[in-house]
Amino acid sequence: MICFNFDGTLTSRNTFLQLLIDAGGWQSMALNMLKESPALLLYALGMKNKGRMKEQLFGRFFELWAEEKFTSLCEFSAKKNKHLLRPDMMQLMDNAIGKGEQVVVVTSNFEPLVREYLKDYPQVQIISTTLDIYQGRLSGRFKSPLCAGMEKVRRLLELFPDKRTYNLTVYGNAKEDVELLDLADEGHYSPL
Repeated sequence: MICFNFDGTLTSRNTFLQLLIDAGGWQSMALNMLKESPALLLYALGMKNKGRMKEQLFGRFFELWAEEKFTSLCEFSAKKNKHLLRPDMMQLMDNAIGKGEQVVVVTSNFEPLVREYLKDYPQVQIISTTLDIYQGRLSGRFKSPLCAGMEKVRRLLELFPDKRTYNLTVYGNAKEDVELLDLADEGHYSPL
């Protein structure tokens, strides 16, 4: 089995930030980031965790959006920014699929966005942060914990519990990948 982190491993940049820009343009993103600057400062100082910060930003931009509208935005953003996919890493994915290996993307990003970037890879399993949707609208909250750190390990082992039955190769680039890399039989860490 081969696991990839998404942002910064399969891509050259953070696609969540690109999504925020694509949601309303640079000015809208800048204004919303300015409104969140006290929380962003707390996060930068280590006084607010990444999961809460990302959920707060997500809510600021997408609370009460219709699920269809959000899915359409994800499709638009992925098409517009497909160049962010790293050719070397996509070749690794192609090779693994060609050999019949199980390929999994484990990411703190959201399945609708990641699925659009990987539209040509329907066989790839995506483990991600789950969005809370109520009556067809985004609540602005996450249904699951942020899929980072130990949560990546927990979610992978939830789907593939018997680690003795497979060899695990992991590609990651961030400190949120360290625990998954520690679980791997073969780990590849390359920070951007």
